Amino acid sequence: MNNLNPDIKKMLIGSREMVEITIYPLSVSEEGELIRTVTGAIIQFSKEQNEEMDDDKSVIVITKIIEENLEKIFKIVTDSEAPYSIMTNNQLVEFGEILFEVNFEGLLKNGRSLFKKVQGILLLKGQSPQSVKNTDINSTTSSINDLEMADSQEVKS
Repeated sequence: MNNLNPDIKKMLIGSREMVEITIYPLSVSEEGELIRTVTGAIIQFSKEQNEEMDDDKSVIVITKIIEENLEKIFKIVTDSEAPYSIMTNNQLVEFGEILFEVNFEGLLKNGRSLFKKVQGILLLKGQSPQSVKNTDINSTTSSINDLEMADSQEVKS
């Protein structure tokens, strides 16, 4: 029996000589680390965007953020000895697509489905009549006949 995770992907990288790398799915803790890394990069970029920044400076900042975080991401998802720096831009995009497909695409789809199921159950429970025990011994319950009699007495007055 083969116990290899079916989400493990192989990819060729390199600008001259191709090297095969293995891309592993993220564990829950690794996924959290990746999300924190990406979120931190977005926050950093947003802070720098608050300054007056032309397009050229934006490209430089984005490139710097990618370079600072790509090595960390690459180490999280692969055990390759090949440096990420040999990747071409097209390979980088393919690498990102594999990361998203394996680690987030199913999660988003299934998470949405689960959310809708839970939401449906909670809405059904919220709409069902709740039984309330009447503990007031002095209360009286009106019937339709009582209401009709009260209405007819108001009309007579």
